[in-house]
Amino acid sequence: HSDDYNHGTTKSIGNGVCLTETQDILYDIAVNSGPEQFLLALGRASWRSGQLEDELMGNVWLTVPATNQILFHTPYDERWSIAMKSMGINPVHLSTVSGKA
Repeated sequence: HSDDYNHGTTKSIGNGVCLTETQDILYDIAVNSGPEQFLLALGRASWRSGQLEDELMGNVWLTVPATNQILFHTPYDERWSIAMKSMGINPVHLSTVSGKA
């Protein structure tokens, strides 16, 4: 969510983007006292201890800084390609197969 909302558990993740993971923000959004811009995300992921960190160190994931522009002002179906382009990657040049160099 945008950085105009701060609850005791709110964490800034940079570039004017924050994360609040308690149900308090849901109530505040419902009564129009929450952040001006927000995304609701529900899901579950499961890694063994240290797995995600190992994968990040091994460059298994492509990461891009979160920005207000991408998160709140880019249509959902364009976010992935815009994020890729922000890293200088043209998605057209990606392959679905891996090589053995």
